[in-house]
Amino acid sequence: MLRSAASACSDRPEFGRPIRLLFLVTVLMLPAGLVSFVADVAGWRVPPPVGTLPVLVAASAVAAAYGWTAAALPGLGKAARTFWWTLAVGAALTVAGMMTYVPQYVHTLVPAPTAATSVILLAARVIHVVAFLRIPAGPRRLGDQLRLWMDVATLAIAGVVITSYFYLPRMPGTASGEHVFGIIVFSTIQAVAILAIVKTLVSGSDTVNPATLRTFAVAFTVVTAAVLATPVTESRAGFAVEPLSRSLLYVMLTFGVLLQWRAGPTATVAPDQERYRVSVLPYVAVAVIGSLLVVELWDDTGKRLVLGVGLFAITTLVAIRQGMAFWDLGRLADQMAAQERRFRALVRNATDVIGILDAEGIPLYLSPGIEALTGLPPEAWTGTRRLPICEEDADRTLVAITETLATAGRPVVLDGRLMRTDGTHRWIHATLTNRTDDPSVGGIVINLSDVTELRAYHDRLAHQASHDTLTELANRSLFNTEVRRAIERTEARGSVPGLSIALVDLDNFKNINDTFGHLVGDQVLTAVAERLRRSFRSRDLVARLGGDEFVVLLESIHHDQTERLAGRLLTTFDEALHIGGLRIDVRASIGFADYRPGDDPTSLLHRADLAMYAAKTSGKGQYVRYSDTLR
Repeated sequence: MLRSAASACSDRPEFGRPIRLLFLVTVLMLPAGLVSFVADVAGWRVPPPVGTLPVLVAASAVAAAYGWTAAALPGLGKAARTFWWTLAVGAALTVAGMMTYVPQYVHTLVPAPTAATSVILLAARVIHVVAFLRIPAGPRRLGDQLRLWMDVATLAIAGVVITSYFYLPRMPGTASGEHVFGIIVFSTIQAVAILAIVKTLVSGSDTVNPATLRTFAVAFTVVTAAVLATPVTESRAGFAVEPLSRSLLYVMLTFGVLLQWRAGPTATVAPDQERYRVSVLPYVAVAVIGSLLVVELWDDTGKRLVLGVGLFAITTLVAIRQGMAFWDLGRLADQMAAQERRFRALVRNATDVIGILDAEGIPLYLSPGIEALTGLPPEAWTGTRRLPICEEDADRTLVAITETLATAGRPVVLDGRLMRTDGTHRWIHATLTNRTDDPSVGGIVINLSDVTELRAYHDRLAHQASHDTLTELANRSLFNTEVRRAIERTEARGSVPGLSIALVDLDNFKNINDTFGHLVGDQVLTAVAERLRRSFRSRDLVARLGGDEFVVLLESIHHDQTERLAGRLLTTFDEALHIGGLRIDVRASIGFADYRPGDDPTSLLHRADLAMYAAKTSGKGQYVRYSDTLR
């Protein structure tokens, strides 16, 4: 077993040897304790070196050593390391207390405890109890802490009563008051220590290895039972059973260190993993005390027996009823805790953000997803500042919050942009719902969805639907839409300055396709599109209608400006294109049409088309402005 423990913890082999030595030493104490026990019961006179005291001193020294060794295990948390150090200090004090017996032990194998001995041993026991009580046991609420300490008080009182009932009547008449008091206090402290261990195990704390704590609980129970059994097993005052029980105690404690060493570092469970638990130990204590009361009153045939039995029966029934209620409450609490853990897991891992805002728009709560949106964790925003809405969307956001506050229960939808810490922004789709009237919420519930990729996808689809895939110019659909808007603006301000369109058609483009192929023809169209962009104003819309036809929307332009633009455009076509090592001459014919009241995109294009064909008929490579003579 020791080899398997060492192999399982190969990352800390330097602790394997001292722990194995401690375990071997404590195992050897068992026969030593057994010899002392048999010798004391049989009344044999044994030499002091093999009597009771050396076994107790050696066992306490080993306990201090194992506590020291366990505290030095690498990777332990602060709470676990403090626990082991405290146990080591308590064991060291026990050694000091036992050494006070030495002057008497030389003359008698059963020395009487002095005041100093009682004080030191009592301090050691208290330190041990403090070590267990300081283990983080889960409860954080005030009610949980109060229930814990009431349970501690109940078991402490029960320990005093049970010890007094079984032990004191069997004490020899020569027993001192200090001896009796020490036994009662020791048993009470041991009971509290067992309660502390059990409460730690029940709470789900993993600060100290749970298997180690279970071993400790059994060990302390054994030694407490041994002390209580001393008057029954001894024929004279002394601690005949203690060497054996204490030897067994420290063997089990050292085995607990082995378990801790093998388990390695542990950590306390998260608060959201706590569950509702009820300790049954106080009810067991009440049942035991009630049973003792009935036993004492059994020989009494009067009213006291009736009252005692009735009190015990009623107390038992009430305890059972309360236990059933606690069982149902615990089951419901576990179900609620499971639902809460499920909800927290969903919120924690959701890409969408759930939050609560106050009336000023300042977050009261934000789910962890906000960090992916803004680059900062929830606590950076909660209760301190508004979310970083882009300035262009700030007014709409305030309007949405105001509208939400004015309409309880009806969701308000908002699309906007959130700034990130790196200077970029993310598009969000937000839904705001007024829940200020709900005490459990007390604010505006906001759901944020990151729609940046979705918006970009829709933008790409919209761009593809409104632009030519080859030249990236506007297509016929977008051109017609923009012409209608331009006509509305022109009519709103009057006809000056005017509105015109220029229809551009490449001359002899079919020959280019037939001679060089369609791939080169597509490259020619792309190059012509770029020349058109450079030839017109930045606010003019250049579109491709299809094939080798292009059209330009010229808004807020005077007649003489169109003449200059047409001349500049024809001049650009005088320069040949160089594509893939080929020199290609491209010419174009241009037809202009000016807006007239009552026009629409179709009529404008029709007149521009007539003008363009007139230019081709006149010899190509020139422009013509539409006039009524071209009908």
